[in-house]
Amino acid sequence: MPQQSNPSGNPSANIMFFVMLFSAAMIAALGTVLPGMLEFDDETGLVLRWVLYAVAIGDVIIAFWLRNKLRKADPAARNSGTIQRQ
Repeated sequence: MPQQSNPSGNPSANIMFFVMLFSAAMIAALGTVLPGMLEFDDETGLVLRWVLYAVAIGDVIIAFWLRNKLRKADPAARNSGTIQRQ
């Protein structure tokens, strides 16, 4: 009985994707908490907050891009059946 390929893709792609999403969430949490903890004035705190939010959004975009690249590079996903040679 032939083995069925995993429809969800490469397991390493999924792990890397979720790790990067977690890191984006942690960066966004830092953007929320850090300016208040460091007691910056309003303008500096706002700039730091928006920079960290932009980094978190960039991390999410890179996570989706990398997951797509890793899924395309998965050799098991490219082989859809038996190869017959003469």
